[in-house]
Amino acid sequence: QVLGLLVALLVSRALGGPHLTRRVAAAATLVIAGLAGFLSLVANPGAGREPGGATLPVVSVLLLIVGGVAAVVTRTRSPATRAVTLGMVSGAWFGLSAVLLRGVDLGWNRHGIRLLSRGAGVAMVVSLVVVGVLAFVVTQLAFQIGPLASSLPAQIMSDPIVAVVLGIAVLHEHVPWSLGRGALYIGCTGATTLGIRTLARAQFASDPAEIVT
Repeated sequence: QVLGLLVALLVSRALGGPHLTRRVAAAATLVIAGLAGFLSLVANPGAGREPGGATLPVVSVLLLIVGGVAAVVTRTRSPATRAVTLGMVSGAWFGLSAVLLRGVDLGWNRHGIRLLSRGAGVAMVVSLVVVGVLAFVVTQLAFQIGPLASSLPAQIMSDPIVAVVLGIAVLHEHVPWSLGRGALYIGCTGATTLGIRTLARAQFASDPAEIVT
């Protein structure tokens, strides 16, 4: 997933897309380094526990509402801004779907087929399907509205962050923590955010001397 950004940009160029400038290449490298650092710090968060009641379905509804509001609020903004917003929304929903899938898995391990006879179990399965489909649809919209270099980094960043946060809050997963690690988490997130902001504002091939591919 981390290297997906670089591969996507190179493939886009190979298929006739815009040239990549040194600024874009540097920003993409910053995003990759920040995400790689964040994921290495998180390491293995553990198995987690089955979420109680309708916690995950309720969280799903709230995140869908927040994402929908963000898309509506930015609908009149520039294509790059809309692409970044939709990229973050789709990434957040993909992160949510990963947590939903883990919740269903934990419930299935505990209850087996009886999970589908429980209201909370059915609600989790339905939420998983709805969130997954909407995340895919919004991803395609983000790719069509603005440059790939704007939407994809935002998606790649928000996906693991939302998955980790919800894993801790809802599934009671354990993520290594200390003051030093906290500073590194912030640093990695900041580096990734800076890279995404740079990519969103960068002008492809604006200066022939800057072209690297």
